[in-house]
Amino acid sequence: MSQNEADYDSVRIAWERELENDRLLDLQDLELSGMVSCLSNTRIQLAKTKAEQELEASILTQEVMNLEFMIEDLLLLRKRKILAAAVANEDLQSDMTLQEEEFYNRLKRAFKAHQNFVDMTIAGKTGSETSSQEDDTSLPQQLPEDTDEEGYVLVRFLEPIEDKFIGLDEAEYGPYREEDLATIPAAIARTWLRDRIVARVVPEGLERNESSDGYEQRQSD
Repeated sequence: MSQNEADYDSVRIAWERELENDRLLDLQDLELSGMVSCLSNTRIQLAKTKAEQELEASILTQEVMNLEFMIEDLLLLRKRKILAAAVANEDLQSDMTLQEEEFYNRLKRAFKAHQNFVDMTIAGKTGSETSSQEDDTSLPQQLPEDTDEEGYVLVRFLEPIEDKFIGLDEAEYGPYREEDLATIPAAIARTWLRDRIVARVVPEGLERNESSDGYEQRQSD
């Protein structure tokens, strides 16, 4: 079995497992990146197939179509499960991609704000009071702390970053060694997760400020 065949089977198995389970299964950014790479490699193989290789071209075309369907359906299945969990105010324990977790957190905040609107309405609050109370629950009370929770990600570096760089927050980051842990802006993390420069770290039972303290200590080393 070739590497691409093994990758194809991995996509199929992940899709079938998600389809057969009611609960949200684990899916990390690196695993999803591997699925996307499998699709890209199959497309490249198809593009390189010679005109006279009709059978091989037909097989590869079907594989591309299958991969496109399975990956899309996998993500749509997961979206429906995440939405259902948010509606039920359920705390998901499964590993999610960064994009999925952001989607889940936004949904939870939106449903919480709407429930607050309902509660305040029943309590006889005016529209302006209800709106003000919604703003208090949906917007951060302490902007720096909430910005860290929503806009920054704890990652482990799989490859070194030798140069310092400036984030959109105008803060300076880097350099980083392989296996370093750091909290970096989510916008940068998305790209590096896709390129397999970093792996996401989700510490259990740790407060966000503890992660920041660890990062500051790492920076000072």
